[in-house]
Amino acid sequence: MPPPAVEATAVSDHAEVGAVGQLAKLAIALPDFTQLVSDVTRIARELFDAEKAAVMLYDPDGEELVLQRPGFGIDDPETIDQYRVRLSDGGNAVRVFTTQQPYLSNDCAHDPKILQRYVGMFGSRKVMTVPLRVEGRGIGVLHVTNKRTGDFVAQDLELLETVALHLGALIDRARLFETVNRNERDADALYQLSVQLASVRSIDEIASAALPAAATLLDANAAGFALDGGAVRLYRRPPPRDLSAWAAALLAATSAAPEAWRAMLAGAGLAETLTARMASGGRTVGTLAVAREAIPFSHAGEQLFARLAHLLGATLSSTQLHQRTERAYLDLRESHERMTRVGEIHEQLTAMVLAGQGVQALSSVIAKLVENPVLIEDNHGTVVARSGPPDLNASQLQSLRELAAGNPQAAELVARLPTLRRPTDLVADADGGPRHIFPVAVRGELLALLSVVGVGRPLTDLDLVALSAASTMVALVFMREHDMAHTAQRLGGELLHHLVASQSIDEPEALRRAGYLGHDISGQHALLIACCEAGDRTRGQAALARIVRQAGGKLSAEIDGAIVALLAAGRDNSRTLAATVREIHRAAKRELPAARFAIALSPVSASPSGLGAAYRDTERLLALRRAQSQDDGVVLAEELGLYGILLHQPDGGAALAHFAEKLIGQLYDHDARHHGDLVPCLRAFLRSGGEIKATGEALFLHRNSVRYKLRRIEELAGVDLHDPDTRFQLQLALTVLDVRAALAAPTR
Repeated sequence: MPPPAVEATAVSDHAEVGAVGQLAKLAIALPDFTQLVSDVTRIARELFDAEKAAVMLYDPDGEELVLQRPGFGIDDPETIDQYRVRLSDGGNAVRVFTTQQPYLSNDCAHDPKILQRYVGMFGSRKVMTVPLRVEGRGIGVLHVTNKRTGDFVAQDLELLETVALHLGALIDRARLFETVNRNERDADALYQLSVQLASVRSIDEIASAALPAAATLLDANAAGFALDGGAVRLYRRPPPRDLSAWAAALLAATSAAPEAWRAMLAGAGLAETLTARMASGGRTVGTLAVAREAIPFSHAGEQLFARLAHLLGATLSSTQLHQRTERAYLDLRESHERMTRVGEIHEQLTAMVLAGQGVQALSSVIAKLVENPVLIEDNHGTVVARSGPPDLNASQLQSLRELAAGNPQAAELVARLPTLRRPTDLVADADGGPRHIFPVAVRGELLALLSVVGVGRPLTDLDLVALSAASTMVALVFMREHDMAHTAQRLGGELLHHLVASQSIDEPEALRRAGYLGHDISGQHALLIACCEAGDRTRGQAALARIVRQAGGKLSAEIDGAIVALLAAGRDNSRTLAATVREIHRAAKRELPAARFAIALSPVSASPSGLGAAYRDTERLLALRRAQSQDDGVVLAEELGLYGILLHQPDGGAALAHFAEKLIGQLYDHDARHHGDLVPCLRAFLRSGGEIKATGEALFLHRNSVRYKLRRIEELAGVDLHDPDTRFQLQLALTVLDVRAALAAPTR
């Protein structure tokens, strides 16, 4: 039996030959890289009867030695990936790689040259480490640990180093093939992804296809992109994790510097991150990101990521362009459809105008066009038409003048209505939406307002164009109705003037002419005369004319400066007519509070032939009110009493007139000579029932002044104002003289 040392060497030579043979077979077979590492570590373990072996290769991008799987009997990627040793960290593997000198230790736990964290991680007790070289260039190291019998000896280290000479080239060639294959796989995956992306047309579809592919290709825990428009899409690989912080970081990525962005991701537990701007044709569309917990991305991974970002940039840019084109097409088609609809509506409105239909019919069509309530008001603020879509109630909408009571903007608009010539808006009104107002004007004259209350769908520019055209149609209707009303009013005025001025009339002819104008005057009627006595008389007369027509006045016309019309008498003649006349007066005062209006109503006439006498009587009523210094209010023939009797005396009552002149004539003479006011003082005193205070308030005089004037009246008339009978005689005398003055006054 040979000496032990010789036997050990012989065994080593035999083992070396066997190991080299196995490596030669691997070189011929050239399995994939992971399988090669597995076979190499198995051969090393068997050669030295060791528990574990591992290969670490140098990564120049990270300047670190990276454990390859499987290694130290472990095939779990997450555990393997933790074994990365930077050259700056030192330790056994780094020293062997940098010095290219092998190292042996049979007491790892107490060896200061060995990094203890990896001793505990892989359970290393004994270790041999040799460099792996290719043509004199170091590519990594080979570890063999934990010899089962005895310690590692110098001959073992020499043998491992010899075996490593064959392993370097084999591993390097396998890694090259692995890189080529991986590049081919990545290129194929990118091609397949590009084919898939070519058929998608939405951001969500792109995210569903691209983000899982990015996470898989780059072995990332999460992938996502943030578009410059603010949209963010995320994908996470199992195990599930909360990516809300990462989502916030992605949102900030469009404006944050990469360093700050990576810091935010690190705060979300994703320390290793790749980010790139996605661009196409020089225009960026957003930021692409992938991240994982600890393992740095390789240079090849960064290159792949850049290609992926370029692909996604082109795809997203194309998709956004497609979406913009599609939106533009849809907008164009919608505009075309609406323009066609506007044209149809315009033709419909034109046909309606030519057919003689009114503003209510037009407002209904306009409301359907804009899908919002529509109001049409005349230039006096009266709503002449209301319409709305079926699901919107237009009946409660307020007129512009009604809005002005609580809306300063509306009040300001009402104030400048006479000069309004362009469309304008009220920001919001009492009906809950903006009000778009279109003036309806012809030759500088405002005829009406077309208003759209925006409580339905928002109005488009095309709607505004259509409404401007619609306002023209409304103007045509108002012009037609204005001309018709003017002609009817002129003809009616001529007929009414004939009825009140002629001594004899042809009743059948008068009834026929009135019928042509749409009026039936065959029944009982009373004659109304109204005039604006003070204030803005032009506006006052116009307001009276309109209000009288709205109250049912027939054949309304202006005769001798007063508005004259017929009012039909109902069953309860006096009450109905009196209420109507008083409401006319109230309406006029509401519109022009500062003006003074005098309105008189004649007795009821049974036929048109009696209207002449009724007119003359009503003229006398107004003259009587003026004589009594009452030029604001209503006087009804049915309520005259004594005045009515006196007005119908043949000569105004000569005896009564003599009585009145004798009693108070000197008061009239005094006032005429001295420009005095004794007669008004006497009237006020009698109307107040002899109250000094009330008389002073009526005349705006101090009570002492009133007492002085009353004493002068007693002196001049020779009467006692405290005597009730004397007061009656004085009141009668004033009444008689008022009636004589009214009879003597010229008719209007």
